[in-house]
Amino acid sequence: MSFRYRNLYFSCIIVILLVISGVIVGAPAEQGDLVVTEVAWMGTEASYSDEWIEFYNKTGSVIDLESWSIYGASSGECLNFASADGAKTTEIQPYTYIIYAAHNNDVKSKSGSSLVDLWDSTISLNNSSPGELVIYDSNNCTGTVVDRVNQSDGPWFAGDNPETLSMERVSYCRSGTEADNWKDNSPSVSTAGVDEKGNPVKGTPGGDNSVYQNENPGADIDGPDKCNLGDEIQLDGGNSTDCDGYIEAYSWDLNGDGLYDDETGVTATISCQESTKVSLRVRDNGGATGFVSMTIESNEPPTSDFDYSPSNPKRGKEVNFTSLAADPDGSITDWNWNFGDGGSSDVRSPKHVFGEPGTYSVSLTVQDDSGVKDTFSRPITVKPDLEADAGENKTLKLGSSVKLKGDISGNKSVKEIAVAWKLLEGPNGSRLNLDDSNRLDPLFVPKEVGTYRLKLVLSTEQGIEVSDRTTITVKKNPAVKRGKLSTEFLSKSNRTYDKKNEAGLRAEILQTDGPVRGSVIGYELRALPNLDPPSNAFSFKDLKITQLESGLARIDFFYNDNELSSSIQDKKLNLLYFLPKSGWVEAEKISVDAEKNYVSGTIKISNLKGTPLALASESQDGGTEDLVVHGPNPVPEKGCVFWFDLPNGAKKGRLKIFDVDGKLLTEIKLTKGQKRFPAGGRWQPKDANGNLFNSGIYLYRLKFHESGKTHWTEVKKLAIE
Repeated sequence: MSFRYRNLYFSCIIVILLVISGVIVGAPAEQGDLVVTEVAWMGTEASYSDEWIEFYNKTGSVIDLESWSIYGASSGECLNFASADGAKTTEIQPYTYIIYAAHNNDVKSKSGSSLVDLWDSTISLNNSSPGELVIYDSNNCTGTVVDRVNQSDGPWFAGDNPETLSMERVSYCRSGTEADNWKDNSPSVSTAGVDEKGNPVKGTPGGDNSVYQNENPGADIDGPDKCNLGDEIQLDGGNSTDCDGYIEAYSWDLNGDGLYDDETGVTATISCQESTKVSLRVRDNGGATGFVSMTIESNEPPTSDFDYSPSNPKRGKEVNFTSLAADPDGSITDWNWNFGDGGSSDVRSPKHVFGEPGTYSVSLTVQDDSGVKDTFSRPITVKPDLEADAGENKTLKLGSSVKLKGDISGNKSVKEIAVAWKLLEGPNGSRLNLDDSNRLDPLFVPKEVGTYRLKLVLSTEQGIEVSDRTTITVKKNPAVKRGKLSTEFLSKSNRTYDKKNEAGLRAEILQTDGPVRGSVIGYELRALPNLDPPSNAFSFKDLKITQLESGLARIDFFYNDNELSSSIQDKKLNLLYFLPKSGWVEAEKISVDAEKNYVSGTIKISNLKGTPLALASESQDGGTEDLVVHGPNPVPEKGCVFWFDLPNGAKKGRLKIFDVDGKLLTEIKLTKGQKRFPAGGRWQPKDANGNLFNSGIYLYRLKFHESGKTHWTEVKKLAIE
């Protein structure tokens, strides 16, 4: 017993071959592996009993008929080839013929040698009602039906008995049960051999039929329809087929010029271009050709991208990730997320929870339907479960202060959170003036008119910041020009000052959790304040203040306009308070309300107790604006210079410098005719103890004597970087 085997291109098949008495044992046959190509059912001119049948091996492997059988070659009986009378061989080589006849010498070559390979005298083909010829790959007409010929009822499809013309198969690829696939032998086209008596055989035993039509082979290219630019592409024509023979030659057109001269062989290699048309031409052993073409487009890679919400994710809260990846010439097939904290997902748009605050590098790698990948990464800052609230925007007038109202929500552990206020924007390069910038509710005292944009920053031990912003708008009060001071007596009526239309005082604390009003009770001074120059003044002392907590006091000095001369009312008014160590000092942020008859100023609460107050008008003397100037301003690290332009009759004087609260820091004695200070170089501002001034705003004015009188210049600002 033997089995045929079949070679397959580009398949790896392990076949166990067992050699017993030279017989090859292999795989079972398949339908169409072997076909009946010619039947001489009428015999030959020498004898009607010299009938023969031709078989053709369509495969690339040897087929051994020893264990095969045929039905219908002997009037409805099954004949086993192994039981034949004799055989030169039972093996059919690839793409060759074998003759199965009734006798050894039924057909011979012209030289006289027998063309019969296998003979059996029991062959007896019925001429009138032959039925089918059926080939089996096992004995006793069992196993796989490999081929069928003719019809179950009726005569043979072709062949001529009187003329002894054989019945020839037209196409080896079409079924043997199709009537039009069989024709009479055409002696004018082709015959082969002679019969036992030397008469020409009107058939083609052992060769191609006279009516044979070679079918074109089927060309096939195995290769990708997309590629990545520059990649090497392997093309394989090994799946090309030929139903009645074998592929003998392969020719490739790899540049689309129509010439199949680029490569030969089963496979070819090209480099990926933007768009490439490739073609394959195959030729079979019969000279027929087959063609196939395909276009390989370059693959546009996918683009990975994603978004997430909320935009400020927090620890322990769910974050929604959304893939924005796209593929311009295909589709995304795979999504791979890496959240940077050990977590991952292969869902298109997943959700994720970060267990700890921090900055994580989140990446999304996508793959398209051509296997090309792209990765997009972006840092995502996960904040603690914490929010900052800088409070509502506010508007106030210059000279007032405001308590900021920051707040924390979420995790309020003091150990984890540091508080800081920052000035993002302010007028004229102003600085943030807070009593404590590390508190949630510091007191903010603006120094200039304008818009202040503040930022509250909460910082954690992990270095994470959360913040919020607020805006403080500072508007201008009616300005009171500061000039040389002189005053007149204003009012003496009703010393309890319960009525606002009487001269008196009202003190008020601003910008606490709620405005707290106190009472100021004043008494007339027994002696006029010692002002330079001497003047008449109305003042109070021994102020008693109740329910005033911290910060600044806003003093409103009410005057009686009936007792104030029109000449004084027309002049600008200043509010003075007396400090034992510094003398009479102007209040800050002075403004005048002419309709309600009061002058307002801001004084530190610490300076109020027992402090006499005085109302003074602007001097009628000539201006003193240009008697002293300094530069540069702001003062750099190298220091500054003061220049003086005093009247010719002026004698010695003093340059006095104060902080913004009116505290005297230092004074410099001047000699007659002195034009500058210092006499040479620059002066680095220092207080009376030799300490350098810090950065900030300072005030200065010049006191000098002329014609027996004491004069003061107007107050000017000194800014230090």
